[in-house]
Amino acid sequence: MNSDMQPHTSSATHHTDCCRQSLKQRSKRKGFALIIALSLMGFIVLLMLSLGSMVAVESQSATQSLGLLKARQNAELGALVALGNLQKLAGPDQRVTARSDILDVPLASPIAGQAQWTGVWSSKEDTGDGDDSVVGLDGRNVQWLVSGNNPNARVQIDEADAVDLAGTGSAVANANERVAVLKESVLTPARAPAGDFAYWVSDEGVKARLNLGDPYLTTTDNDEEYYRHAIPQQADASAVLDSQGNRPYSAGSGISIWKDESTNPQRIASVGMLPILQPSADSDDLQREFFHDFSTNSRSVLVNTKDGGLKRDLSTILLGLPSDLQGPIFPPAELNDDGSLKRGDPGGPKWEQLADYYEYAREDKGATVDMRKPTEDDIGIAPVVTRFNFIVQAFANQISIPTNPGQPKATDYEYTVGMFPLITLWNPYDKDMVIPDLGLELDMRGVFLYDKPNGNDRTNILTLLSGSQFEHPAGQNRSMVRFTIAGTTIPAGRAINFSPPVNSYHAFKQPELNLLKVGASADLIRGFFTRPKRIAAGTTTATATAADVDFIDVSMAGTSPHVWQQVTNLYSDTEFDEVDRFIALMTYGMGDIDRNHPWHSRRVIKVSDIDESDFSFILPEGETAASSLDVDPEDLISPVDVNDIHSYARGITGSTLIMNLPKLDRHDGLQAIHLLSQMNPRSPIAYDQIHVRLMPDWKNFGYRLYDSGKLSWWEGNTAVNYLDGVDNTFSYIGLSNSDKGDGSDRMILFEIPENPPLGIGQFMHANLMNVDAIANNFNDRFWGNNIQQSHTAPSYAIGNSFANIHLPLGTTKLNFDQSNASDAFDGFYNNRNLDWKGAHYDYSYELNDMLWDNFFMSTILPNNRSGGTVSFPLPNARMTAAYDNVSDTDLLSEERAASQLMLDGGFNINSTSVAAWESVLGALRDVDTLGEDPSTDTLVHNFSRFVEPELQSVSENPSYGSENDRIVSGFRNLSDSQISVLATNIVDEIRTRRSVKGYPFLSLSEFINRSIDAEDINSDVRKRFAYQGALQQAIDQAAINGTPAFNVNGDSQTGNGLWDDNYSSEDIPSNIAPYLSDSVAAVENRPLAEGTPGFLTQADLLSKLGSIITPRSDTFVIRSYGDYNDPFSGDTLGEAYCEMVVQRKPDYLNSTDEPHDDPSVHDNVRFGRRFEVVSFRWLEGSEI
Repeated sequence: MNSDMQPHTSSATHHTDCCRQSLKQRSKRKGFALIIALSLMGFIVLLMLSLGSMVAVESQSATQSLGLLKARQNAELGALVALGNLQKLAGPDQRVTARSDILDVPLASPIAGQAQWTGVWSSKEDTGDGDDSVVGLDGRNVQWLVSGNNPNARVQIDEADAVDLAGTGSAVANANERVAVLKESVLTPARAPAGDFAYWVSDEGVKARLNLGDPYLTTTDNDEEYYRHAIPQQADASAVLDSQGNRPYSAGSGISIWKDESTNPQRIASVGMLPILQPSADSDDLQREFFHDFSTNSRSVLVNTKDGGLKRDLSTILLGLPSDLQGPIFPPAELNDDGSLKRGDPGGPKWEQLADYYEYAREDKGATVDMRKPTEDDIGIAPVVTRFNFIVQAFANQISIPTNPGQPKATDYEYTVGMFPLITLWNPYDKDMVIPDLGLELDMRGVFLYDKPNGNDRTNILTLLSGSQFEHPAGQNRSMVRFTIAGTTIPAGRAINFSPPVNSYHAFKQPELNLLKVGASADLIRGFFTRPKRIAAGTTTATATAADVDFIDVSMAGTSPHVWQQVTNLYSDTEFDEVDRFIALMTYGMGDIDRNHPWHSRRVIKVSDIDESDFSFILPEGETAASSLDVDPEDLISPVDVNDIHSYARGITGSTLIMNLPKLDRHDGLQAIHLLSQMNPRSPIAYDQIHVRLMPDWKNFGYRLYDSGKLSWWEGNTAVNYLDGVDNTFSYIGLSNSDKGDGSDRMILFEIPENPPLGIGQFMHANLMNVDAIANNFNDRFWGNNIQQSHTAPSYAIGNSFANIHLPLGTTKLNFDQSNASDAFDGFYNNRNLDWKGAHYDYSYELNDMLWDNFFMSTILPNNRSGGTVSFPLPNARMTAAYDNVSDTDLLSEERAASQLMLDGGFNINSTSVAAWESVLGALRDVDTLGEDPSTDTLVHNFSRFVEPELQSVSENPSYGSENDRIVSGFRNLSDSQISVLATNIVDEIRTRRSVKGYPFLSLSEFINRSIDAEDINSDVRKRFAYQGALQQAIDQAAINGTPAFNVNGDSQTGNGLWDDNYSSEDIPSNIAPYLSDSVAAVENRPLAEGTPGFLTQADLLSKLGSIITPRSDTFVIRSYGDYNDPFSGDTLGEAYCEMVVQRKPDYLNSTDEPHDDPSVHDNVRFGRRFEVVSFRWLEGSEI
């Protein structure tokens, strides 16, 4: 058994061992599995943790994406709210926009973050308008285009609730340029916070648009070269100064990068791309510095902010006047009760004259132009009288031997009367003028021979010249003597003397035989004589028979006392028809042909006293027509010397008429005048102003266009009054009529237009003048009560803004017959029973007020409207199509053209950006004139009044003396530094004038004109606002014409340059009634030659820039911010910024109304014209 069991045991043992081994192996496998299981469990845990982390990250990312999405939605919401407010506030036409710093006085520190806020104001005259009150714009209140609850740019916002939309160091360079606005909360439907939005609307119109090209840059076409000169086709930032005093966009001495054909500024799509034009290491800094100054988007709708509606197109209007634009451009001062015109008050110049000038500009012209007689409907191109001498003297020729040789008797002689005329005609234009034979007439009294001149008891012993020998034109109530001025060509700017070439008998009924030809006079004068007469036998005198009258006692006198007011007329031919009269001057009379005051009577001169034996030196009638005067003035032959007349006749009987030039050697009692700012030498009439007639203390005081000379009748040898400027064929002109008084050989003031005007400012050269009658016969008082005053209008009316010193400061037109006329002059002529007829107008104010807001010039000319199709680019290439498809029919309609056009880069006059003004003023940099060059290479900014100036420009700092000729006949260019100084002063003046008002300029005319606001006039500080417009004041204070005689506060200082004290007007005398001291103060101490081509005036600026300025903006950039906050924690989960460019268009919001019609639909009345989104983009935080 034992033996049997042993194997079994052995097997079991083996089995056991195997089992043990198997168990051991299984145990190892289980441990490994456990390890694996644990590892798997760890991995799963890690996986779960990883998945949890990933889910958390993804969840956080989703939350953040949701936060950004919500933030962007809020930013978009802010932009749409801004657009809605913009449509509501700025959509109507009668709204203006400006930045808030326009309300800060110069040098004031703006409120940080708020200086660049855009405000909107109503420009309606009715400050209580209901539609304005609905949106909070009544009472000249402002609404600011920023987010927040009733934000106020003048009150510091709470920075804790604000966000920057233009931050310092990123978008802008300094804290003053930063833009901060208040956030507005976004709520869920359950009123739970859902984030915030904020917005700021940036005004693009107050910036200079720098990406405009000039399509005529490389042209060689004459017309297109004119377009470049006449219109600033593009802004130019070459003169812009940065904060370090450098000009970062200047090409140095080279041509401007905007005028370089290789540059092509049109490729610049955004301000950030400007470095492409001028690569610079500090381009980012420059972008920040000029963030608020430059634009690449701005466009303007052509609207009238003063009255509402689109402007009308003068380019089409002037080709054929519509029925409502005929007659006076502005109405008369007062009408009769029945609506008819009062005498002497015709209203402004006529639309027909403006149209005639436009048509005349389109005519082909050669090197010379023919004289044009001015009419009611036609502008004149005529010479101007600068001097007229007329001497009357009786001569005696002994014909019998006296009984007593030592004491000849009057009966021993025969007598003749000599009339010695000389007239100087000046061509003030830039082309030679061809004049035909002209008729000249003046009133003349009969001349009698009197005995006993030193006693009061006198007798007429011989009629030498009677009224029956003269002409008596109908309606003139005058006896007229007539002459003919020989036709000739007067060179540009020259003044020519005309006088009789020989002494001859006068043909009383054949004036064509009494010829004045081109030629000097000097001391030796020639004239026309009456046929000799003798004293009739038996003539009784006051004391005895004629035989007893000693010749030494014989004198001449007139049929009536003094010719106090002598009338001198010029006619465009020798028919002497009233309709052909183009000049009528009523000025000083002869005075000395006087029967009532015998001590003034002049003695008769014996021919022996002038070294003649008889009257043989007098040639037959008509000899002047056959004679010429081509000899040297020193070789002139005549026995009659003006000095001898004074010596032998004990004075001169005659009259002188001398234009009151700035440095004229005038009578002490006569005031120097501002010939061009206060007078118009081209006026067809010149009568004494009512002021001169009423002067209480000294009749010779007053502001007269013409003087009588240095000496009065009783003050000495008055021969000097007749001599200056007559000793040569050409007279002196300019500052004086003699070389010793700074005279020049020419003075060119006005341009003969070779091309049609392309802007309203270019009509400054048009001689617009409405005269009721060049004749007389006003209410049967004839010449004496005709006091219409066209000659007291400025020479360049359109665009200038000088106050008219003959009117109260707050008045722009006044009929002297109206009820309050005397009160306007402090009642000075009350109860004087004077039946004067006439009116004064402030031509500049009235014309500016009528033209600049109501009209524009499309520059659609006949040569680009052929076949009824308008071709682009237009001469003003900034005038572009408002839409992709525009109607040619509408473009050719004066009422509809503005609905199809927009103005690229239209510049808001309320801009307070110096850099923007520098760029706009610099638009004509490196645009040369088509005539003479500037005097130095640094004068690169073209402000020439002439397309083709005859002389060089004055220097950068002009002065009298060596530059006199260029001052009166040259032109004006400016340097880069002058552009910068002028821009600074313009901004300062805008802020000065508007900060006291609390709102911007509401219209172009308000900006251009002086103020007539009583609050300004009655303020010692602000009264200067009534003297001239903002631009003229800025020119003064920029010292462009020299240091002015007063500083910006009105305090006196020493003037220099063209403001030299020796060439400026005097202080106002103490008693100048009825002149008003306030009015005359407007010109006190100002340059007398102001307005000559060497000066820069406001009109010069506007003739260039007037076609691109606007009082409002129509392009805006909306910057909007949005954030989204965790509704539980309040943490910010997302922020976003966006930028949207929006553009106002001519179409109304509701298309029911046509763009050119007044709005009738409620939506259009309330919301105006449609704003459209031009572009949209998201911004990075680094761009803010």
